[in-house]
This record gives sequence, structure tokens and C-alpha cells, in this order.
Amino acid sequence: MGFYSSVSTVKEVRDASKEFDRRSKAYSAELWLREDLYKAIANYKEVAVKDGSFAKLDNESQRYVNKILEEMESGGLKLDERKRYDLLQLTKEIDGLVSKAEENINSDKTKLAFSEADLKGLTPEIMKTLEPVKDKAGWRYVSIKPTQLGPVMKLV
Repeated sequence: MGFYSSVSTVKEVRDASKEFDRRSKAYSAELWLREDLYKAIANYKEVAVKDGSFAKLDNESQRYVNKILEEMESGGLKLDERKRYDLLQLTKEIDGLVSKAEENINSDKTKLAFSEADLKGLTPEIMKTLEPVKDKAGWRYVSIKPTQLGPVMKLV
């Protein structure tokens, strides 16, 4: 959904996408630090190993269970409760700063002028999206928006 905040021409869609992205990141951060969820998955694995049902799972399912436990542990569940809380607060703060930075980049109106020769390597479709520079034939503006700057950085 965060994709729409970068590409939609409708302000309400961009705003809704940003809000969804913010909420989903906050939910995800909390989900991966839930001790009750970790204990339930770890308990499932322990019981399944003892009764032999874990070995009957296909390799992909076994790897999935192991990876979830590993991710939760490396993500902070081995920390004491106070440190987990601090980690969650820092994660939320970082996510907020990332969202704000993305919002600032997407609202920035900075444009840089390049000659079409400097832009050699761009596809004709991308070149058509670049605004021509008035009074300078053969020159185009490139904004710092990811939809324009990304292809320029990659293809030129």
C-alpha cells in the first residue's frame, strides 16, 4: 500500500496510503516482539518435535517455523521486558522518521536539468516523462522523486 503514497496523483489516496503504511509498520513491530506469540510457536515446535509430527512436515514448513523463531529472537525477544519496550519505542520512532523522510522527498519540487546526451541509456518511455527545459532544446528536468531519479541512477 505504501507504493500509492509515491505514485498516486490523488492526495486522499496518498494520505490514506501513508497512514496505512504507518499503522502496518507499528503493528508489525509490536507483533514480532509479542512474547505470548513467541512462546506459542516455540511450544508448538517443542511438542511437535517430541511427538514426531515436526519431522513429518515438509522442509519448507520446518524452515518457516525455525525462521519465525529465529527472527523473533534476533529481533529482541531475548531481551528483558524493559529493553524490549525501549526497542519497540525506538523502532516506532525510526519508522516515523523514515515515513517523514519519504514524505519530504515525495513533496520536494527540486528539479535538475540534464542534456538528453547526459541521459543516454533511459528508455524512450522514461524520457517522455521528463519535462523539457524551456529555452534549452535537448535538455530535460529530472526530479528527485524515486519514479524519476531511480531509473536515471540505474540506467544512465
